[in-house]
Amino acid sequence: MTAEFTLFKGVDIPVDIVSSAKTRTKEHTKNTFEAFLQNLEQPLIHPVLSSLSSVVGLPCSTFLCRLTAISEYTSGTRKVNTVAIIKENLTILADLDAQNPGKMINSEKHISVLRQLSELANTDGYAQDFEEWSMNNSTELHDTLISCLNSENPLIIEETAVTISFLARNLHFALFRSAETLITAMVAALAVAMTPTENHFESYRKAFELHKEVLMTKSIQLPFHYPRQNYDFHDPRFRVVGYIYYALADFLYNVPHPFLIHYFQCRISRRKEATRTHLFRILYAIVKNLSELEEFAKNISPRIEKQQDKSDGQTPPFNGTFNEITSPISQTKTIEKNNTESLENSTSEPEFYQRDQWSKLPSKLFLEILRTSQEGNQENVNLITNIMAELQSVSPIKLPSVMLTREGINPNLLESINRRLRIDIPKSVEGTLNAENDRTVSAPENGIETEYVQSHNRSSVLVPKQPKLSELKFSSG
Repeated sequence: MTAEFTLFKGVDIPVDIVSSAKTRTKEHTKNTFEAFLQNLEQPLIHPVLSSLSSVVGLPCSTFLCRLTAISEYTSGTRKVNTVAIIKENLTILADLDAQNPGKMINSEKHISVLRQLSELANTDGYAQDFEEWSMNNSTELHDTLISCLNSENPLIIEETAVTISFLARNLHFALFRSAETLITAMVAALAVAMTPTENHFESYRKAFELHKEVLMTKSIQLPFHYPRQNYDFHDPRFRVVGYIYYALADFLYNVPHPFLIHYFQCRISRRKEATRTHLFRILYAIVKNLSELEEFAKNISPRIEKQQDKSDGQTPPFNGTFNEITSPISQTKTIEKNNTESLENSTSEPEFYQRDQWSKLPSKLFLEILRTSQEGNQENVNLITNIMAELQSVSPIKLPSVMLTREGINPNLLESINRRLRIDIPKSVEGTLNAENDRTVSAPENGIETEYVQSHNRSSVLVPKQPKLSELKFSSG
């Protein structure tokens, strides 16, 4: 058997060697390109996106690549009025007639204007002006972006989602004012894009219920036939769904505030089954990273000077004893060290960060998730169960354990939990642990003594009933 040869630069080389070299070259090129893309995406990844499940038709890497492609703004003139450019761009975007899918020229103009807004926020010379303008005019910016989300052109919606995500990454709390309206518009745009899928889900549910009735009536086993898919693959706009899905999670991370997270959760129950699945996935990714969100919010929040009390500058009277004045030197050094560490916080405080709001957030999310726990989709039930487990692990106060089924929980039990749960600010959060031992609170409920241990890291517990003060029995443990 003679080996086959191929002519390569005047030299005869066996075909199998050439084929193996081509295969290895393709694999090396593919791996090198993947490593290049990962190096571009790595600075843009944050805990919420890394915990978020991908959607059909659009991986997260594609969304991040769109963010990395945004460059800086370049102008032909030296002096540029940033506010004038922003207002001019918003005027162009507010033209609703130009957002028709048939007008491709105007669509390209809208996309270029949206890209220019991101470029302004990405340029050092104009980013500060953009941020200062957004602090007082974020409502106007949100209204314009909402009009673009309501467009019938999928290309404009995709670019709008990328713009929202990029502006949130650069402006942060400058977009906080009226940000709830933008969240509502993004959830609504996601639901509109999911309409064909939702209709298919409903037809499946109806066909399955009809099949169950036939089985009960005829008492015979019949195979179940899935209903015919009455839409094309491109009708659900999977790319639009993916861009809004990632942009919504990215916005909630880069504008981290308990109000926005709780507001987003309240929008979930208003949507249909398949849309709720996407929203529950976003909520689960957020709940898994609540501590990272709180720390990030504290770091990026602009700081303001604390209001000085009227008694400042006056020497307060001392009511202690002489022994307290002549305390040991080690105690004095400890006090000086603590004062030095808190010196920075004594003159300023974060403007958009309050610790008590983040402490109450897990309890609020837990109560709201109980109201939306009645699900017929097993995937949604699993997501709700995981969300509740995460909230129980991160909550500063004790949350009840509830077993969920497809029928949901008893409304009476939900009302009882809502009435009994006390959402207090835990004192242990500030690091001032109580030196006393754990206390056990015994409260009679229907003739049964129910006890809950109050530990150092939980200043509030779940009381089984709201008894009178005279009915409580405290025993030192």
